Amino acid sequence: MTSGQSFPHVAPFAGSAASRYFPETHHSLSGRFLHYWLSHDGAVLFGPPISEPFSTTNGDGTGRRYLVQYFRNARMEYHPELKNPKFEVSLGALGREYLERQVSCAESYASCSRKVARRSVAAITGRIVSLNCSMRSARSRTVSVTRPISCVKP
Repeated sequence: MTSGQSFPHVAPFAGSAASRYFPETHHSLSGRFLHYWLSHDGAVLFGPPISEPFSTTNGDGTGRRYLVQYFRNARMEYHPELKNPKFEVSLGALGREYLERQVSCAESYASCSRKVARRSVAAITGRIVSLNCSMRSARSRTVSVTRPISCVKP
């Protein structure tokens, strides 16, 4: 889900009870995310952080922005609207989001492939894949149509 994204590193620092630095990923963990990580065996389940916290939409369809932080195996989200400290941090639905992108990619690929004899992925740039659909005409010329679709590389 983070393919093509680069997250700026933070300068190393001495860890404390309130924050930790992970030299293997050059990222840190603090606040509510650190508390959740510690109380849910984060070292084993989530792995180290691969980003710093940042604000983004999480794809839930509401358009609301959430504070999120990515880990090797998870994405944590801060939901202050839940008003209960036990539930303010939750895990992002990465599996659902991944499958939705795969279906979107497969549908776009299938609609293109109905018209063509040969298909190829032309370029991958972050999360946008350009699908190059080519077909041979009766005169053996190649006609190409390139259109961007939102999906990840299968």
